Amino acid sequence: MTIACATNFSDDARRACDIAALLARRMNVPLCLVHVLAGNLVRTFGDSICETAQATLRDECDRLRTTGIQVDSVLLTGEPEEELRDLVAKRGFQWAVNLSPTGVVDE
Repeated sequence: MTIACATNFSDDARRACDIAALLARRMNVPLCLVHVLAGNLVRTFGDSICETAQATLRDECDRLRTTGIQVDSVLLTGEPEEELRDLVAKRGFQWAVNLSPTGVVDE
């Protein structure tokens, strides 16, 4: 089993990642960080925004690895809710930590 955690790199998302990492550590399972770039951003900014997002994901993974858990990441393009839902179904994740629009962590 792997826990998925969506991030938009905000302070609230960072706290959600911390919670997901805590769950992963307690459950002794890997964590997968997911960031979804809106298609219009990719069309407008091209490779530079993808490279920036990938570097930011890599930094966040490195930060969370210091807690002793296995962390990988996925960068997707599209509508965040749809892409996350599809990834969870495709990979069979049993847990997904997501920041709701109100800043509350959802499971």
